[in-house]
Amino acid sequence: MMALIFRDPRLPDYFAEIDGTDPAALKELIPLYEDEKVILLRNRKIDFDADFFASFQLPPTREYKKFKAFQYLDEYAKGNDLYPSLAKDCFGGDRTRAAYFREQLGSILRQVVSLLNETAGPYRIDRQRVTYRGSPTFNENLHIDVYKEEIPTHHFRVFVNLDSAHRIWHTSWRLSDMLRDRLAELPRKDLESLNAGDINKALNFHVFGGLNGLYEDMKQPRHLAFFEPGEIWFVDSRTVAHQIFYGRQAISSESVVERSNMADPARHYLARTDARRQELLCPA
Repeated sequence: MMALIFRDPRLPDYFAEIDGTDPAALKELIPLYEDEKVILLRNRKIDFDADFFASFQLPPTREYKKFKAFQYLDEYAKGNDLYPSLAKDCFGGDRTRAAYFREQLGSILRQVVSLLNETAGPYRIDRQRVTYRGSPTFNENLHIDVYKEEIPTHHFRVFVNLDSAHRIWHTSWRLSDMLRDRLAELPRKDLESLNAGDINKALNFHVFGGLNGLYEDMKQPRHLAFFEPGEIWFVDSRTVAHQIFYGRQAISSESVVERSNMADPARHYLARTDARRQELLCPA
């Protein structure tokens, strides 16, 4: 079985499926990714102990919210413990369970790294960045990823559900949809003066509301996706609006890729914005 997708007819259908066991099919992933698709892998999941991960959660504190998985395992192997209170905070002081957690996390990361190596195509990735999220998320705001400062690199993102229950997402407009249909609604002075990153930030707020406005975005249509335990999906979170509606445990990998390594650099998220801005400011 695969993710269960309920498609909203008011939105483009940008979900794609490829066979995760077929090397030839995996070579098609990068063009789909750069084309603002949500890509689901058939016939391949991450192997892990779902019942074990469902039996605990990390505290929802800043320290644990985005658990630095690679760094934790690397430093632990060197004798340094980045999370010295892990057994007490998460496993009732049971060091055996904490050790099993490390074993499981190591196995999961090896599988994710192998998957990224198989799918990266033209992307040259010095080191994969992997974040473990082990505390529940409820009704996150709908958004595209935006930043305090403009980030000129591309990124390659994959998500894995590490739970015995489905992880529930909403997705909505793509960046290209918003640029085409809503960018002209921003003040002309913003289009003339802001950099592309800040334009995306303003557009994100204009369409979906603020980060704390959980209900400001309810007027926007959305697809509904239920991702199965162990399921893998790729999506550029800068170009497809998304919302974690419910989830307890997951892995997300965000690898930095130079813009020049893209299959089509014109599809970089900032390039899309600059091109559309120019169309509005200097119509042919």
